[in-house]
Amino acid sequence: ATPGQIQQIQQMGIDAYIKAQLQPQTISYPVDLNERLKPLNTIVWQPTEVIHQAQRVVDEAEKKGIDNQALKKVRQSFNQKMIRQAKRARLLRAFASPRQLEEVMVDFWYNHFNVFLNQHNFIEKFFSSYEQHAIRPYVFGKFRQLLGATAKHPAMLVYLDNWRNTAPGSPGAKGQFQGLNENYAREL
Repeated sequence: ATPGQIQQIQQMGIDAYIKAQLQPQTISYPVDLNERLKPLNTIVWQPTEVIHQAQRVVDEAEKKGIDNQALKKVRQSFNQKMIRQAKRARLLRAFASPRQLEEVMVDFWYNHFNVFLNQHNFIEKFFSSYEQHAIRPYVFGKFRQLLGATAKHPAMLVYLDNWRNTAPGSPGAKGQFQGLNENYAREL
């Protein structure tokens, strides 16, 4: 409970409070929370924008003529920036959002449909996007929509190797790209 919250709930009534928590879009973020989230510009990027921004950073570094080792550090720095911003946004919302039930549900579903951050550099780029676009919008929706959003997001596709799926017998399907990967089905 935050200071003054018990009095607020008593004033509005428990039923009204629960109803509001079940409809988080009706609860505004405090101005100070919005101000603290504003500089975290990467948290709103869709997967395609993440890819474009990562490529832009690499292109700018290559124009400067840096070597492969330095280019690797540029990529790592970009990924780390995105991870830091995602973690900061998650913590800020967890501690300062009046949408408490939404934050608990985001945490629950993110843990349920977890992607391991350090498995692949690619996942690092989509750490924030996964929460923002595959989890957060669906926490109070239908399970089928949440399931579809997580299954199709690049972070999950890479995490469970579903990007390697090919129809059995497809022309050109060879080696690791031969047939259907069952990891996601087993997770479910």
